[in-house]
Amino acid sequence: MTPSTRTPLARLVTCTTRGLALVVPAVLAVGLLAVGSGTSGTTDDLVPAAAALSGAGRPAAYNTGVPKNLKLRVHRGNLTITRAGTKIDAMDIRGFVSIKAPNVTITRSIVRGGTPPRDNVGLITNYGYRNLVVRATTLKATKQTVWVDGIKGSNFTLDKVHVSGNVDSVKIQGDNVKITRSLLEDTVYWKSDPFQGGGPTHNDNIQIQKGRNITIARNTIRGAQNFAILGAASIGNTPNLKVLDNWVDGGHCTVKLETRKSYALRATVTGNVFGPNRKVQSCPMVATSTATVSAANNLLDSGDPVRVQRWDG
Repeated sequence: MTPSTRTPLARLVTCTTRGLALVVPAVLAVGLLAVGSGTSGTTDDLVPAAAALSGAGRPAAYNTGVPKNLKLRVHRGNLTITRAGTKIDAMDIRGFVSIKAPNVTITRSIVRGGTPPRDNVGLITNYGYRNLVVRATTLKATKQTVWVDGIKGSNFTLDKVHVSGNVDSVKIQGDNVKITRSLLEDTVYWKSDPFQGGGPTHNDNIQIQKGRNITIARNTIRGAQNFAILGAASIGNTPNLKVLDNWVDGGHCTVKLETRKSYALRATVTGNVFGPNRKVQSCPMVATSTATVSAANNLLDSGDPVRVQRWDG
């Protein structure tokens, strides 16, 4: 990817840089990539689940994230998107992105963040504005800190996205999230986390706190210290979580499904392949007794079956 500093004329959105409100283009590239062009959001070209055992076509650095050698336009500072239907393409965003409008699309870009406020923030944050789509984009903080996740919130689709570093790769806090054909890897551990009472970070590639209509399908998910997927009902119900045909690795256990308080979780976990790396080798997938789990055709990379262990500790 090659930065460029040209800025085309277009409609306007709000931008904040060091707390100042600025004006920047709503369509942030000339010759905008049409949604689906070269990075289709359909599942027709997804790799069959059985291929995950051999690694054929598995999401990796070469086939996710911002395309290599693409010329990018640099934006310095945070972006707050306030106009519905804004499309961002081929941008190098050296700040944080806050979504405040529906139907925003971010394609073929990299989001690096900046100096975060002393509060938990995502490189991209969307608290409920419908139909955010992020495709063929890289999320990696230039300044890794205990305050930063990759993307957080709800009502978003990630497709062919590469998220590396950060405390959590993805933090889901509401409905309508779909993650497909993406690479989520290598969360960053901190010995002291203010959100853990000063104890160490609990790093997850995907942490789900609540939400309806959540699908995680055909991804590579690895390199977290806590769990690759922590599917929980901790601040609300999670009634129809689907975890399908992923390659998952790492963590204490690799996948954990749990409920807290009186909230309910119902999950379907099928066709996933579990890599060899986890702190507790005998614990690829665990669920609390209060979680309702339908699991089938999940395998270790050795080909042995994976069963759901029940644990309420």
